[in-house]
Amino acid sequence: MKSILYSLVITSLVSPTLYADSNHTSHYTKEGNNISIQEKKSTAHKDQRVVALPTESGQSIFGAIAEINQLLEEGNVDWASVDLDAVMEHLKDMNNLMLSTKVSKTELSNGLAINVSNLNNGQRAMDNMIPAHTDFLRGVRPHWKISNERKGLDYLITVTSEIKTEVIKIKALGFSGLMVQDDHHASHHMGLALKKKNH
Repeated sequence: MKSILYSLVITSLVSPTLYADSNHTSHYTKEGNNISIQEKKSTAHKDQRVVALPTESGQSIFGAIAEINQLLEEGNVDWASVDLDAVMEHLKDMNNLMLSTKVSKTELSNGLAINVSNLNNGQRAMDNMIPAHTDFLRGVRPHWKISNERKGLDYLITVTSEIKTEVIKIKALGFSGLMVQDDHHASHHMGLALKKKNH
């Protein structure tokens, strides 16, 4: 009994906040983009403060779909024309293209040759995204010559230019930089959500 009482006394001296938490309650109230926290530590003491709500959803695919859903809700959309799961599948491809592929590069005098191969779950992403995005880049990068060739399950992407500054840029971009050129992804994702085939 003495040892138990001794432990309680030591705990209260070392960690008074922890010891007091048994009488601590919190109440959370959402106020617009903020949250009000009312803490009641005892009947005689009460604290209230307001903190901002987090803007991150905690997971990028979940967050992107949540944002599109909110925009559709605000736009009073015809839900018969919506397919959010198509967006989810595309976002999975985007994730796997970056995380589940192996990229090797060979610098050319006038550009870059890039070999992309599957590591784990990247094959579908490669098949869905590489041909479509290289076709897209041909239309928006007139000073680049872009080709992609499938070799077995791998893809060989070659990007060249006759302009020296563009050659330097191509080499700096690499595979990941090429895949994000011309930030059209937001409009592409909304098009997928609305069952429109676009890139």
